[in-house]
Amino acid sequence: MVQPITLLVLLLCALLAGTVDALGPLFGGFSGNDVPASTGIDLLYQNDLNWAQTSQHKSQLLLRTAQTFTAAKTSCDTLSEDLAEIADNDADLRKQFSYLIYRGTYASGQNFWVGNDGQSILKLASDGSWSIRESSNATVRYPVLCTQSAKRTFANETDTSDRWQVSVGSGPTFIGYRDGVSFRFGAIPYAQNTQRFTYSTPSTSKGVIDATAATRGKQCPQTSGTDSPWAEQCLVLNLFTPTLPGKTSSSKGRLRPVMVWIHGGGFNAGSGLDDTFDGGLVASRGDVVVININYRLGSLGFLATGNNIKGNFGFADIITALKWVKANVATFGGDPSKVTVAGQSAGAQLVELLIGAPDAAGLFQRAIIQSGRPADSHNTFKTIAAVKTQTDAVVKNVGCDTALDVDSCLRTVPTDRFLSGAKFSSPVVDGAFIRQSKYVLSGQGGSANRVPAIIGYMRDEKASLGYVPPATETDLNKTMRDAGIPIRDRQIVLARPAVFSTSSIQNTTVTVETNNGTVSRCGLSATAYSAINRKVLPKVWAYTQDQRAYQIPNYDPYAVCQPSAPGASAGNPSSYYFCHSGDLLPTFGTAGYMFHMNPRDNDDVTWVRNQIDQWTSFIRTGDPNPASAYTNARGYGAISGDYWPSVSGVNGAKMMSLGPRQRVVDLRQRREQCEAIGLPVDYIVRGG
Repeated sequence: MVQPITLLVLLLCALLAGTVDALGPLFGGFSGNDVPASTGIDLLYQNDLNWAQTSQHKSQLLLRTAQTFTAAKTSCDTLSEDLAEIADNDADLRKQFSYLIYRGTYASGQNFWVGNDGQSILKLASDGSWSIRESSNATVRYPVLCTQSAKRTFANETDTSDRWQVSVGSGPTFIGYRDGVSFRFGAIPYAQNTQRFTYSTPSTSKGVIDATAATRGKQCPQTSGTDSPWAEQCLVLNLFTPTLPGKTSSSKGRLRPVMVWIHGGGFNAGSGLDDTFDGGLVASRGDVVVININYRLGSLGFLATGNNIKGNFGFADIITALKWVKANVATFGGDPSKVTVAGQSAGAQLVELLIGAPDAAGLFQRAIIQSGRPADSHNTFKTIAAVKTQTDAVVKNVGCDTALDVDSCLRTVPTDRFLSGAKFSSPVVDGAFIRQSKYVLSGQGGSANRVPAIIGYMRDEKASLGYVPPATETDLNKTMRDAGIPIRDRQIVLARPAVFSTSSIQNTTVTVETNNGTVSRCGLSATAYSAINRKVLPKVWAYTQDQRAYQIPNYDPYAVCQPSAPGASAGNPSSYYFCHSGDLLPTFGTAGYMFHMNPRDNDDVTWVRNQIDQWTSFIRTGDPNPASAYTNARGYGAISGDYWPSVSGVNGAKMMSLGPRQRVVDLRQRREQCEAIGLPVDYIVRGG
């Protein structure tokens, strides 16, 4: 163990040499990091995703490097733990051992040091059970089971103190921590310090990086949806992993697949540091590494004036992050050759752009698109010249329109000037990062990064993203006009009451908005079909969230996205709208962690298990249907519902209705309505 005075001298020398980026804990934390830095370590936690009962499951630390009994005790002590005393009836640990055997980490007959009755050995059987006996030989070397006492608490309550800290890597060295379900690294800088309106480059730091941040304090500059502080040097990421590889166990077979999450927020708001996206439960349940990234937002992320400021800085940041992941994720137990990019809303649009970005080639192998934009002619990107009026308004708003050197002025005015008044926050065709006006999933020009994808949407996207009229409203034409529905579509709806029910003006308005709005039900089904029909992607699985939703409480502008009537069921499709962003809490299982909300019924837990198991199966294998051998080994059981087929030809095009009892349905959701307004499932294929 490094002594404090020696460590202090080493750190001071490193600081003078310019190799220390952020001084981590000087005493207990750094000395406590010696074990994880040198030995592979897994956090064993049988995660049933019932977030109301997380504390009822005990976890252990598995030190994979074989060592003597004396060294084993010291290693556990260095982690502020003891050798684990294993109960004969520990069903959770048996399932963990079953999985370790399944993935080939250990075989029947493997011995481990444990703490039962002094100097004891646990001998593993082929079914994950074990026998324990006392050993007379303390010098033989075995892997070690330690207790694991860190707690899974709530957002902003996680204990990051020295006792729970761990380190990985050697140039750079990352100081993180653990909670009850995963190892966690917060606000890791993935880019060099980046001058405003220049493109970021991956960090090449070789020093010590303190990644124990557990707040949103380094979010990118923004004003809506949060009162957390921001910083213009905001290109950081959060990382969650069930394993630390150590120095001697980084073979490819031990590395876990990776999900890189891209947050939404209309390119103006949001953060990868938002605890809604806490990846600990996903990492634990799915045995994957989860990474959530920041990217520059608003005018600071997308302003394109031409000349030397060509826009797409936020999009380029994501590519920089993916390059950092490729170079560094193995340090955290992640496999750089198995990266899935996933995102929701604006984040999903950025995933769609990555699929068509030559600069992102080879940086990811799978894609998940949740509530993105249709790849049709209504959702195109303008050239820099075409947005000049909008960008000129930003230049004037910040006071740079009369400057002799406009670019220099834009780079030096106070940050907060960009956060009020005129803004520009849209990707543009710049000829480099984005080379065509249409999404490449349209199949109409451009080269694609051909990866399998999941594409889907919420049943009632526009109930939070658009306009919801009062339930007492009786004039359908007025409510559709107020919702911004074009006159042509309004006339079609009013002329065809057999197709568009008028029994509820509110429901019909939301339905028509969702059919043909920015996040269009008709358009996203057609996008999934186009991606396969035009051979843009090798495989696509499509879904609709039409059985239930779990809305984040701070995004329900019309108070219609949660069951509100007394006794209303979360599974009653008529009791509330399944709104845009109603899929975020089930994607990460964070309703309890972030908002202290319990499961509303048993079906909530089943639904969350289904989705996380399917998403992580896709992340691991490229197929959202988990193998039965895998689920049996983990003690999870099968998905509750139908097998999920990929999208095929028009007559056999199917999608999955996600929920606690999943079922295969027609890709052509609201078929008659979509066809009535000119948006059949093949309209994008035909050039629409």
